[in-house]
Amino acid sequence: MKIGLELFARIHRFKQLKIASKMKTLPDNGHIILGILLANEKHNNNKNISCTDIANELCVTTAAISRTIKNLRQNNLISTQIDEKDRRNSIISLTDLGRQTLINDCTRIEKLMQKATENISKEDLEHFFKIFDEIYDGILSNIDKI
Repeated sequence: MKIGLELFARIHRFKQLKIASKMKTLPDNGHIILGILLANEKHNNNKNISCTDIANELCVTTAAISRTIKNLRQNNLISTQIDEKDRRNSIISLTDLGRQTLINDCTRIEKLMQKATENISKEDLEHFFKIFDEIYDGILSNIDKI
């Protein structure tokens, strides 16, 4: 059995489900950015964060997230303003609609996953997550070595 191809095929099957599209939720990258903004509000008592801060947290360039930021802004899920300290940068804030959209999407996704795993024991799910995390860590630590 070729473990790499088997794992890759199974992960690909999940991607083919196109859960966000079928559930009409935000795409993953939108959720990630809104989640960062929400976490920033909760943990830093700061509703504002720069594009650069988000890009640094995601380990990508600011240009890499600009399209998602633009789409989120056009859908009134975030607001942006010019950073007075560095006019080349934008400060991003989560709007009430963005916050509610994220909460609603996460609630719907949680319900789907609860339903999908209702016949799997808690122990089996914990074991699955543990192994999945170990595989992720193994890939992460070896991806640049091959």
